[in-house]
Amino acid sequence: MKVRTVHVHPPRPGVGLLPVQLPSIIDGQVLERVVVRESSISGAIARSVAIEACLFDKVELSSSHLKKSQLTDCRFDHSLLFGSNFDGSGWRRVEIADSNGSGLVVSDCSLQDIVFIRCKLTLANFRVSKFTRVIFRDCDLSEADFQGADFVDVRLDGCKLDGADFSHAKLKNVDLRGSELANIHGIAGLKGATIDSGQLMTISAQLAYELGINVDA
Repeated sequence: MKVRTVHVHPPRPGVGLLPVQLPSIIDGQVLERVVVRESSISGAIARSVAIEACLFDKVELSSSHLKKSQLTDCRFDHSLLFGSNFDGSGWRRVEIADSNGSGLVVSDCSLQDIVFIRCKLTLANFRVSKFTRVIFRDCDLSEADFQGADFVDVRLDGCKLDGADFSHAKLKNVDLRGSELANIHGIAGLKGATIDSGQLMTISAQLAYELGINVDA
């Protein structure tokens, strides 16, 4: 079966972005067409925040709780998102580059037209999220949790997936070629993905184990 190319719609550029300082975020806040640079908002706790057509450059949002929020047409560059919780949120046309999202929680979320580039996403929690037209490029996704996630038109290119968990995931047109697949948990959840012959050799023993096949050396 031929793999379809994944075409992701990029964030729509905001016009006349206004530079602002953002010392905190509150419930229900609306951020629109602003650029935030070199600010620390770590530990922010707010729900139902709407962020649209914004640029975050070298911003620290670590350990923040922004559940049920909506991010649209946003870009994060060289930012710290580790340990932040976006559970139940909706992301649309968002790009995150050269950022640290270790332990990031994006569970039960809708992620559409998203690109992660050169991000550290170790131990990230994407459980039961829906991915539609998403690209992970050169990211460290070691021990990331994709349990029960739904993938449609997704590419993971040059990513490290050592110890990632795909238990009960559903995949349609997912391209994993070029990524490291060592020690995958729930490997049966990769049904529907495309891999290369080298990757098949890496996961063959795990696949045989999950299928109950005894291999006599």
